[in-house]
Amino acid sequence: MDTKPNGVLKFIKQSFTLPVPLNWGYAVLFAGIGALIAYLVSLALFNFLPWSSTSLIGYSLSSILLMLFAFAVPAVFLSKATLDNISGKYTGFGSSVLAFLSGAPVYLISTSVYNLSCYGWMRLGNSVVYPYLFSYVENDSASTLLLSFLTDTMVPSICMCLFFMGLMWSAFKPSERRIAMIIIPLLACLASFDFLGTAGIFITFCWLCYLRYTTENIWGPILCLAGSRITGILVGSLVSKVDITGIRTYQDVPMTCFYSALPAIIVAIILFAFFMKVLGEFHFTYNNDIYGDNFDEEYRTTREQTAPGLFKGLNLAFFVGFVILLVIWILVFRGNRP
Repeated sequence: MDTKPNGVLKFIKQSFTLPVPLNWGYAVLFAGIGALIAYLVSLALFNFLPWSSTSLIGYSLSSILLMLFAFAVPAVFLSKATLDNISGKYTGFGSSVLAFLSGAPVYLISTSVYNLSCYGWMRLGNSVVYPYLFSYVENDSASTLLLSFLTDTMVPSICMCLFFMGLMWSAFKPSERRIAMIIIPLLACLASFDFLGTAGIFITFCWLCYLRYTTENIWGPILCLAGSRITGILVGSLVSKVDITGIRTYQDVPMTCFYSALPAIIVAIILFAFFMKVLGEFHFTYNNDIYGDNFDEEYRTTREQTAPGLFKGLNLAFFVGFVILLVIWILVFRGNRP
């Protein structure tokens, strides 16, 4: 006697069968699974390792695990399913230099917004919320600065840009990239596990999406993040992040943060306007060049036909990944860090 397959099991099986072309919901699922693996591995490791998770070595280990499992591995594993080159194409040295220099306003505005967020949160009578990835080094040296630059800037920049600006960007149709410039920053905030830095992360990834659009590759966003970190090293004495290890109430937030925040934000807005103008003109000129116009138009037409629609990403895979990331958020928010 024939029996019909169970409808629920069939639905679950269809929901978790990797689609080709890939939609952005599956990227969230794999990021959630990878983040959970990294979280559990970190918890296990720091039970017997001689370093604290907040030491520079401990931070580096946690950062590498999170970036590897949550972003790098899913990006590489799922890249073929997008039917696209997730790294983009090389559009010249000039765009790379502009992207790198645009890291200056990114640092200025993200740091200022972070400081104001810390003050506002503490002013409401709340306690400091430490992010998943956090380290404290009392005195920087050349070696600690180099290790810090590698593990809190270069490795995360490459892994996160490969995932968000590469894999996830390729999961949207060209006509839906404007919506992607909102969805991707929101998902980057979700995967950051950094409550006080959420506003700055959102602004940063909005700009990275614009760079991805104008430079047409992931190297522009990567260089921007490197430029932002270098800007912090150069002007850190003038515009620096609040040391959350030294504040207990809002009164502990240095007044210099307020004196520097408004000028820094104004300068950042002016610089963003400049870079938007220059990068916009570059993008227009490049795409209307006699040698590249036909190819680019053909590419956009092909991607419009093959890339999945926006609402394809709102599937069961997305909601499962969202719940996993939300659970980790709750654990970190309550102080259950590795």
